[in-house]
Amino acid sequence: SLPEQWSALAGLIDMGIHGNQLTGSLPEQWSALTGLKAVLLQDNQLTGSLPEQWSAIFPVSNMNVSLNFLQGLVPSSYGLNVRFSPQQLLPTPTQTLTPEPPSGAEADKQLLLSLVSGETRSWYSNGGRLSTWAANTSMCDEWGGVTCDSAGRVSGIVFGWRGVTGRLPERLSGLDGLTTLDLEENQVTGSLPLQWSVLTG
Repeated sequence: SLPEQWSALAGLIDMGIHGNQLTGSLPEQWSALTGLKAVLLQDNQLTGSLPEQWSAIFPVSNMNVSLNFLQGLVPSSYGLNVRFSPQQLLPTPTQTLTPEPPSGAEADKQLLLSLVSGETRSWYSNGGRLSTWAANTSMCDEWGGVTCDSAGRVSGIVFGWRGVTGRLPERLSGLDGLTTLDLEENQVTGSLPLQWSVLTG
């Protein structure tokens, strides 16, 4: 940034700090530098506008403030030896959109897929109904052992006598439309999750 305190440099004649990456605004206090003959601030990242107070440093013979991010116009009280244009355009801030988490039927589908694939897998079987569970197929129409209600939400999981192994996952409690769960005569281990108490159908 440009320090206000430089206004105390009363003997300064030439200021050449162009071609850097200086930021900030132009200090009004620099109007005290009435001995300046050249002010070269071009090609930086300065913002704001030209202070009206700087008219006190004219007649400066050379002022160049182009290629910054300055806005507005050159005040009419300035002299003629001012190069203001062109200016750079302030970069437009990019907005990162956070995708909405899936809801409803899609949330049910993602939950069931997590039971049979990836690091969160809980259920296993050699072929059979679980092998039909895939992201690119219809959960309600093509997945074995799954029934849905009229809204496309999972209402039943029926896997009796299907050789399913694994454990009883707590996250099944996320299927808030589940009314039927049949896992009889499989090889599922573990205890009944307390979280399932929310499955009131």
